[in-house]
Amino acid sequence: GSLLGAAEVDKAAKGVRRASLPKGSSVKEVDLDQALALLTLPRRLGAHPDDGGDIELCAGPFGHYIRHDGVNASVPKKVALEELEDMGVCVELLRKKLERLATRAAR
Repeated sequence: GSLLGAAEVDKAAKGVRRASLPKGSSVKEVDLDQALALLTLPRRLGAHPDDGGDIELCAGPFGHYIRHDGVNASVPKKVALEELEDMGVCVELLRKKLERLATRAAR
């Protein structure tokens, strides 16, 4: 797929930051705001209310996901990324993922 790249102006930063465009997007369709948002990933969303650990928003080959304490939970297409600013939404996605993992391990 297509890639974005941005060189860091800060001398302390190393290399070029890269991000893949979402599946089905072309370089001609992405505006500057979208490109900058993609280049911020992975990005800290906030602290998990139970343990204070970081919850991060990441982008992978199959779409966006959130990460906390070694658990990766996919962000469904029906969930807007802005909704993830609400830690309750993130905690619910992580809880569902942990339930699926527990069910799979019990088999």
